[in-house]
This record gives sequence, structure tokens and C-alpha cells, in this order.
Amino acid sequence: MVSRPSMVHNEKMSEPPDPSVGSRAVHVHSGRVQVPDVPESARPFKWKPGQSGNPSGRGGLYHECRKLAAEASPTAMRRLIELMDAVDERVAYMAATAILDRSGVKPMVHDPREEERALSAIPLKVRKARLAELVVRAQSLLAGSATSQRTADAAKILSKNQPTTDQGP
Repeated sequence: MVSRPSMVHNEKMSEPPDPSVGSRAVHVHSGRVQVPDVPESARPFKWKPGQSGNPSGRGGLYHECRKLAAEASPTAMRRLIELMDAVDERVAYMAATAILDRSGVKPMVHDPREEERALSAIPLKVRKARLAELVVRAQSLLAGSATSQRTADAAKILSKNQPTTDQGP
């Protein structure tokens, strides 16, 4: 059996650490550690209360990576287009899906209430004026369509009534 040393209560262990022994922080009674203020030369660059240290929210490496990705994207898109013709159907499917996602053809969720909200935001007077414009435009299109249909019918009739000349050998 292995003997273990017994835990003897040492009165020195319960005493606070000696500040002269390698500790830079000074203990404050509130339980917080007091940190010395910044040097005078760095004070103009110190953040003010409520000021963010990184207002853009992105670091320099992020922007560099975005730039590299933008430069490589034409090559990557060409490769995706090549992979659409792959023998493996899974690869072709994934490439086609990626191309459609990036081309803006990705389907979006449609909320019919959104159209109602947008329409209700337009004043009634403006809606009535726009409706009148659309009615006038529809009438002109219908009139133009009827005219073009009559013109086409007249051309058919004229072509039937014209004598054909048979020239034999």
C-alpha cells in the first residue's frame, strides 16, 4: 500500500500573497486587480468610453481574403461549368446547383402578405392614378393588336386574290 502524506493545515497558506514577491498587480479590497494607466505617449490613441476598437468589424486579413477570392472567382466559375459535364451525376448536380446559386436564380421564399403591405403603403390617390395609366396603356396595346391583326388578315386576302403566273418551259 502506498502511503500518502497527510494534509496539514499551514497557517501561511491562508495569508495573502506578499506584494514584494514578483507580483506587479496591487490587490484592491473590492476584489478587482488595479491596472496601471497607459503611458502619456499612448493616451491620444486610447479608446474613448463607448468607442469601438474595430468599427468596421473586419480585420485586414478578411479584406485580403475577399480580394483573393474575387480574383480567383472567374477561374473557379469556369471550373464549375466544366464539372457540370462530369460523368458522375452527383458532381454534375453539385456544380449546376452552385452555378445557379451564384447566378441569382436561387428560388426565394414568397410571402404574399409582403405585396399587400407594399400596396397598402402607397396612398390611394397614387394607386388610382397608376391604375388609370395602366388602363390607357392596355387599351392602346389592344387597339394596336387589333389593327395589326386586321392588317395581317388583309394581307392574306390580297395574296389569295392575286393571280399567279404560270411560266412553263
